[in-house]
Amino acid sequence: MSKEYQGRPPVNLRREMADEDNRQDVEVAISVKGASVGGYAYHHIDEDGVPICNAGGPDAEFKIVDIGVAKQKWKSPCQMCERIIRQR
Repeated sequence: MSKEYQGRPPVNLRREMADEDNRQDVEVAISVKGASVGGYAYHHIDEDGVPICNAGGPDAEFKIVDIGVAKQKWKSPCQMCERIIRQR
């Protein structure tokens, strides 16, 4: 990801971030409730299918989808997940 942004990035930046994520055939988590149409981000998941950033807390509901599906729903990468991946 070429840009860091505090808070919710604007739509044009979210689209750019999603376009830069070239991974294919990867499962990610998207929220099924929350901010309009389930939030704006998709999340990297651990081996148990839980977002690595602990998004949403213990009661949050997530749906596991292919990254391509998440992008079709106008989702972009979770910045916290991206930071965690870079620090590994």
